[in-house]
Amino acid sequence: MSNQYLLHIDNLTCGGCVGRAERAVQPIPGVAEFTVNLATHQAELVLDAPHAYADVMGRLAAAGYPPVDPPEDPVAEDQRLHQQLGRRWKQAALISAPLVLIEMTRHLAP
Repeated sequence: MSNQYLLHIDNLTCGGCVGRAERAVQPIPGVAEFTVNLATHQAELVLDAPHAYADVMGRLAAAGYPPVDPPEDPVAEDQRLHQQLGRRWKQAALISAPLVLIEMTRHLAP
């Protein structure tokens, strides 16, 4: 009987990170399958032996890719990220507005 898990992995930034995380976990006895998706920062883990779960978590953390708990309420998390993006957009607009005005007023003068 195999156990399946969906892990949310932190610190994944490139394809090399994916390879290092997979190489850290695949040799563990009891791991049937371990695949990492860089785009979603998730890993699918299939274990033949349930006791290997702790070893997998330890190896991932030691490799620098600690698993994180998924948000309890994904809708609230999406709203929080949307608000954060809105704040960043407003800050960027305020910072760049003077530069745009200075550059555009030069075109108005003969």
